[in-house]
Order: sequence, then structure tokens, then C-alpha cells
Amino acid sequence: MMIFEFQFVRGGANPPLGPRGGPCCSFQWLAGLALIGIRATHSNHHRTATYVKMVKSNRNGQAATLSPEQLDAIAEQLPAAPRGVFSICRFTAARVSEALNLRWENILPSEVVIPKTITKKKMKTRAIPMNPRLWEELTNWKQRWRETQNRDPDKGDYVFPNGRDPAKHMTRQAVDKALRGVCSELDVLGVSTHSLRRSALTAASDKGVPLRVLQSISGHSSLEMLQRYLDVKDEAKRAAAMAFG
Repeated sequence: MMIFEFQFVRGGANPPLGPRGGPCCSFQWLAGLALIGIRATHSNHHRTATYVKMVKSNRNGQAATLSPEQLDAIAEQLPAAPRGVFSICRFTAARVSEALNLRWENILPSEVVIPKTITKKKMKTRAIPMNPRLWEELTNWKQRWRETQNRDPDKGDYVFPNGRDPAKHMTRQAVDKALRGVCSELDVLGVSTHSLRRSALTAASDKGVPLRVLQSISGHSSLEMLQRYLDVKDEAKRAAAMAFG
């Protein structure tokens, strides 16, 4: 995490510079910072902005992978709808965009069906066996769905409808905002919505699931692309080094 703090004294002689190098008022500058995730405070005498940047903790600049304990802690703090999206990505290794585009007809007791029409490059439909924990999460979410929409869901309804327009799905930005907010509170670094897919695939790989099986679930176009996606833990590398000779 990188933290920068800026303090502007009201009436000060050196206002912050604008994007073109010219001066701008501190209020305008702080408003701009808020758009990119900077927390700002102000009083009668000064304004302070604290910029907390969630840096990627993986050495290759990828989203961080999370432990089961971290995933559980994050899930507990998320609001209901983002938690449902989080759970689908965690237990199916689906992309966030795929999870958001799911309709209730894609949720079956035995599997989650990701139609090729919502996959990246529209390559192939994937059917992922239902994890019992995911089924429990989705059962709970379905009840919340009924309460918020005041009716039972139809097969063609989005699993995660947009709060303003149920004919559209929830936005990725809404999920990302909720996830980053919880991770900030829990001091979990380097997390993005991509972390869920990476964490799921890495955990399965660590448990010895063959790459070909993972590829059939993840939808990666090649084993090479899948391997780039997986995180190799330092403990695994140490164990390998100790096995040399």
C-alpha cells in the first residue's frame, strides 16, 4: 500500500497545480482526487487528502491471490449482492463479467452454466459443477432477490439486477467498489475483482487438480495462458529448492 497525504492551508500562497501545470483551487483538486479513490477531509483552516493506493502485491503485477481465510473474512463483510457475485467467482473461477451476466436459468442445483454468449471472445459454453457452499450462498441471495424485487425471479431475470434498472445487470464498478472498501477495512492489499478468479484457480492447482481440468473450467484458450494466471507461492518454491540434489 502506498499512502500520500496532502494538506492545503486556506489562503495559502502555493495552491496545488492543475493537470496542465497551472494553479487550481484545493477544493477542485480534492474533488478530482475523490474520483480516483482518494479520501479527503477538510476543516475551516485546512483540507487534507489521503491517497491510499491498493498496489498489486504479486511480483508480476497481477491481482493478489487470497487465502481461504481471507476470502471468508471478505465475504462476511460484503453487502448481499456483491457477496453473491464474489461467491460465484470464488467457487466457479468465473470472470466477474460472466458472473454479472448470469440469469437464473443458468443456475441449476447441479451446475452453473456460463453460456458462450457471455464468455470472453464468445468461445465456448462452460458448465461448472455446483459447489455446496455456493448453492447455499445463492439460495440465500435468491430470497433477498425476492424481497427486493417483490416477486419470484423468472428464468430470464438477471441473478444480480441493477438497482436502478432491473432490466440491466449490476455494474462491475459497484462490485469493485464494495470489494475494495471491505479489503481496505481489513487491510488486505493488492486485491481486485480479478483476485477471485486467480485465487480459485491457484487453490485448485495447489491441490493437484490437473491443468487440463482447470482449463475446462476457466475457459482459458490455452494451457500457456492458464499457467500465466496461476500464482506460485514462496513456500512451494522453497520446497522445490530443498528437493534439489
